[in-house]
Amino acid sequence: MSVLPTAYPEQVPVYLRSGDLVELPEHSSYVNLREYLVAHTVAENTKIAREALGARKSLVTVRSVSEYPYNCVGMVLANRRAWIDMDSDEIENLLTKDGFRKVPAKELSVGDVVLYEQDNEYTHIGMVICVDRQSVTNIWVLSKWGFAGEMIHHLHDVPSEYGLGRHFWSERKSDETA
Repeated sequence: MSVLPTAYPEQVPVYLRSGDLVELPEHSSYVNLREYLVAHTVAENTKIAREALGARKSLVTVRSVSEYPYNCVGMVLANRRAWIDMDSDEIENLLTKDGFRKVPAKELSVGDVVLYEQDNEYTHIGMVICVDRQSVTNIWVLSKWGFAGEMIHHLHDVPSEYGLGRHFWSERKSDETA
């Protein structure tokens, strides 16, 4: 069984492209992640997460399984190098500081970001990897599912606790600023 090392090193600072420092959980939170992964490996959590989708699990592909402790926000904003809390009050601020702006679904493109929402709180973030121009609702996303691995999935094929992907952000320059 592959787990994090017993003496997990202190987290190194993570910066946005703007140069702003991203606030990360205390070292004790990373130790708790390690202890959790001792009981369930990322591979086991990935299998459990896919099984929970029932019949839709065949539409979800596992992209990678890494024992390094990063989450969906860390995948999108920190190149898989950090576990960054999904704080609804802060996530839009982080995206804005990193050069993203809100866009309507009809303007989505590969590389853009989708925020998931449940009960008016952001719960999850992923990166758009495919958009069918004939049907804007046919959007495919790459995201990291908590303690599970990275998944390639349709916009709406995520664990129910993530809610719906409703908010779209892009770092692409608009026609006016290009």
